Amino acid sequence: MFLKGSKKWFCSVALSAALLPAGPTSVEAQDIGGVINLMGRMIEQDMRNQQIQREERQYQAQQQAERAQQVRREVAMVKRLQTALRTLGFYNSAIDGDRGPGTRSAEQRFTAAFELPPVDLSEGTILEIEAYAASGFRSASEMRRAASLGYDNREDLMNGDKGGFDSAAAFYDARRLGFDEAEEFEQFSRSGFESAQQFQAARAAGFEASAEFEAAKAKGFSNKTEYDEYVQSGLPDRASFLAKREQILAVRKANDQCVSIGSAPSVQRVTEAMESCLVAVSQGDSSHQLSQALATSVAVLERELQKIEDQAADLRSSEIASTAAQSAATSPAGFVSERARLRDALAAGSCGSAALANNWSAAKELCEPAVAAAFPSVKAIQAAASDEVAKQEEARAEAEAQARKAAEEEQARLSLQAAQQRMDSLIKDISEFSDAKRRLSNPLEVAKAVVALKALETSTDSTAIERQVLALDTLLKSETEYTKFLDERMQAQDIARTNARATALSELQRSSKFIQDYVSRNMLSAAAGDLLTLQGTIEAAIASGQDEVIFSAQKNGVEEIGRLGLGEEFSSFRLLAEPAPSTVEQADNGLAVTDGNRALLEGNPRDVLILGNFTKSAPHLVVNLLGETAFYEGKADICWYRSRGEAPSPTPEFLSLLKAMGIENLNAKGACGSELLGTDLVVLERGDF
Repeated sequence: MFLKGSKKWFCSVALSAALLPAGPTSVEAQDIGGVINLMGRMIEQDMRNQQIQREERQYQAQQQAERAQQVRREVAMVKRLQTALRTLGFYNSAIDGDRGPGTRSAEQRFTAAFELPPVDLSEGTILEIEAYAASGFRSASEMRRAASLGYDNREDLMNGDKGGFDSAAAFYDARRLGFDEAEEFEQFSRSGFESAQQFQAARAAGFEASAEFEAAKAKGFSNKTEYDEYVQSGLPDRASFLAKREQILAVRKANDQCVSIGSAPSVQRVTEAMESCLVAVSQGDSSHQLSQALATSVAVLERELQKIEDQAADLRSSEIASTAAQSAATSPAGFVSERARLRDALAAGSCGSAALANNWSAAKELCEPAVAAAFPSVKAIQAAASDEVAKQEEARAEAEAQARKAAEEEQARLSLQAAQQRMDSLIKDISEFSDAKRRLSNPLEVAKAVVALKALETSTDSTAIERQVLALDTLLKSETEYTKFLDERMQAQDIARTNARATALSELQRSSKFIQDYVSRNMLSAAAGDLLTLQGTIEAAIASGQDEVIFSAQKNGVEEIGRLGLGEEFSSFRLLAEPAPSTVEQADNGLAVTDGNRALLEGNPRDVLILGNFTKSAPHLVVNLLGETAFYEGKADICWYRSRGEAPSPTPEFLSLLKAMGIENLNAKGACGSELLGTDLVVLERGDF
C-alpha cells in the first residue's frame, strides 16, 4: 500500500533530493538514494504492471470483439446459406442465422441432390452454394442435363422444356425472336416469313405460310378462312367472291324460309313461301330439306285445288248452294281468282320439284312463262332447264358420234386383224412349202408378190393387205405343186386327227376297263360312286362320236382318276395292259438287235442296203406331208460306204431299184467320206456295219 503512495509524495522527495548540495554523500544520503532507487524500480514495475493490465484488458476486449465478429460473420454466413437453400427450394423456415436442425436438414438434402460433401461455413462454400442458387438448378442431374442441352440456368431450362425445345441454341434463337413454343418457332422457320412480327400477324389471321399470306393480301384478303373459301370458289377476284357469297347467303335465307313451312302448313303459308323455295332452286340449292318442303307444298296445293274443284262441281250440280259452299266461294269472280292463284302456285311448285330431280325436260315444260308473273324465279328455272336440255342433247349427240367412231374403229381393227391373220397364214404356208423343198413353176412372180406382202407387215391398211393377199393367193392357186402340197397337208392333218381320235378312244377304253376292274374288286370303296359316274361320262363320249367330246372326256377322265387318289394304280394297270417290250439281242459285230432293226442287221453279209439321209442337209431327199419318201426333180446324190476296198460301180439291177424309188437322175459320188451328210442316200453291204 505504501509503495503505491500518492504521486505528490514522490514529487516532494524528488525535489528535496534535487536541492541538496553537491559533495561527499553521507550515510543518510546513501540510504535516501537507495530508497529512491527502490521506489523508482517499484514505480517502474507498477507502471509496467499497469501497462500489462491495460494490454490484457485490450486483448480481452479485442478477443471479445473478434468473437462477436465471428458470431456475426457466422450468423451472416448462415443467413446467406439459408437464403440460398430457400432459393433452391430446400429450406422454408425463417432466415435467422441459426444453423439449427431445419438448416442442417436442408443442407443434407442439398448436398445429396448436388452430390457434394457436407457444407462448411467457408466463404468459398457459401459462394458456391449461392452460385447454385443463382443458376436455379435443383440437382446435379438437372445441371448435367442443362449442360448437355446448352443451358446455363434453370429458368431457361424449365422454359425450354415447357416450350418443347430440344436444345438451348434453338430456345435462345426462338426467345430472341419472341417465340416461347418450339412448334411455333419451327412453323415460323418453315413459313418463309422474314420477321416474327409478320409471322405472328399472319398466324393470327390463320395463315401459316408466307407465300399464301402474300397471295391472300394481293387478292385483298386478310383472313385465311375467307381466302380459302375464295380459292375453293374458283372465282377470279374478291368482288366476284363477295357477290357469290352474298348470293349463297340469300339462297340459305330462301332455303330457311321455304323449309320453315313445316310438315303440315296452311295453304296461305305455302303460297307465301313458294317464291323463297323457287329462289333456292334457281340458285342451285338441292338439299333434301328443300326437296321435302317443295313436295309438301305441292301436296297441300293439290289437295286444296281438288277441294275447290269439288266445291265448284257441287255448285254446278245443285240449285241451292250450301252455307259451306258459299263460305268457300263468296262470288264467282273470287272463286275463279282463287283457283287461278292455286293453279299458278301448283305449277310453280311442280316446276321447282322437277328441277330438283334434274328432270330438265319436265321442268322446261312445267315452268310456264305465265306463272312467272306471280313467281319471278320460275323464269330463271325455265332458262336453266332450257340450257340443261340443250346440254343433254349436245352430250347425247356427242355420245352417239363417239359410239359411231368407236364402232368404226373396232370394225377397222377387226378388219386389220383378219387381214393380218390371212397374211400370216399365207406366208406360213409358203414357208412350210419351201422347207419341204418343193418348187414353183413361176417362182419370180410369186417371190415379187411375197416381198410386196411382207412389206405390209407393219401396215394398218387392211384393204391394201387384203388386196396383196388376194393377188398372192391367186398366183399360188395356179401352181400345181403348191396346190398339191396343200392337199397333202390337209390329208396329213386328217390323218393326225384320226390318229389322235383313235388314241383318245383307246385311252377312254383303257380307263373304262380300269374302272370296271377296280369297282369289281372294291365295291365298298368311297371312290366307287365317282368312278361309276365317270364310267357313264366315258361311255356317253364314246357313243357321241364327236372329237371334242372324246378329247375332253379322255383328259377329264385321267384327271378325275388322279383326284380320287388312284393315279398310281391306274398307271400300273396301263402297264399291265400294254404288250411286253421286244427283247434285245447282240449281233456278231456287237450291235444291239431289236425287233425294229432285226431285218436290217440280220441276213446275208453281201446284201446291199440303202440308207436315206432324212436330215435337212439332204440335197434332194424329202418326206411329204403324208410321210412318203420323195426325191425332188427325180434327183439323188449317193455314195458307197465300204469298210474295205473301192466303191463298186452301180449294176443295172441296182439302177432299176433306184428308178423304182423315183430317182431318174443319179449323181454317184463314189466312196463316202467327209461329205456323208451331204448326200441323199448311202449304199453299203450288211457286212459293212
